[in-house]
Amino acid sequence: MFNKFPRLTVCLVVSLALMALAYIFRQSDPLIAVSLYKAHLMSLGGWGGYWLDRVAFPYGRPHVYCKDGVCEIQTDLDAAALNFASLRRAIIIAASLICVGLAA
Repeated sequence: MFNKFPRLTVCLVVSLALMALAYIFRQSDPLIAVSLYKAHLMSLGGWGGYWLDRVAFPYGRPHVYCKDGVCEIQTDLDAAALNFASLRRAIIIAASLICVGLAA
């Protein structure tokens, strides 16, 4: 059932729920509203960073090995290739989170 939705759909739904809660609490308790809004921004930043990595590196997946234009999913990947792709993705997501956290 969940295979039909794009990746990280749950994260996007949680982000939208946090935004709605921040809107609801904006008059009663501004501190809670700001905290929920910041949590919404962090969730949205992580989601956006993940998709930015997927768009910027369409063939650079952590679980896929590409060589000479041929990509295949392997279970016995070279540890260096797996670590590089995972580290690259983590850096892009962290940079996105830092940008979102500092901007708003």
